[in-house]
Amino acid sequence: MPVEIPKDLVELLTSGVSILVATRDTQRLPEAVRAFAPVIAPDRRHLAIIVPSGPGDRTIANLKDNGRIAVAFSRAIDDLSVQVKGTSTDLRPTTDVDRTIVDRYHAAYIEGLYLIGMPRSLTSRFRCFPGTVVTVEVEGVFNQTPGPGAGKPFEAR
Repeated sequence: MPVEIPKDLVELLTSGVSILVATRDTQRLPEAVRAFAPVIAPDRRHLAIIVPSGPGDRTIANLKDNGRIAVAFSRAIDDLSVQVKGTSTDLRPTTDVDRTIVDRYHAAYIEGLYLIGMPRSLTSRFRCFPGTVVTVEVEGVFNQTPGPGAGKPFEAR
């Protein structure tokens, strides 16, 4: 059953934070890849992310097989982290419209990492495009910020 992403998380999740996607293959072996450019649907029960071609090929194969996905969002400056678990409901190739979203997200991501000392010349090299747009039906939202609440369902503030 889908759940809503709390309103107070929407800005965080789309603000240029680090995004890591976890999936598993048919043998239940894990796969992880960096993703980019989240878009939260108006119903807040779905989100879309872009998984880059090449580095994300195994992830896409896993999603085609079983659809299970966990997406971790983490802000570098203070380690505020959230995990969204769900099922992939749609996979489609990126378009020129998606490129605009990726470029805006990537610029914010680079600046967030620059604030903690990572040079722009390094972070600007992340491969973000082309890729696959993965739509996720949200089934759970969890606090992943290091500390006593990590792993518990996220509670809106």
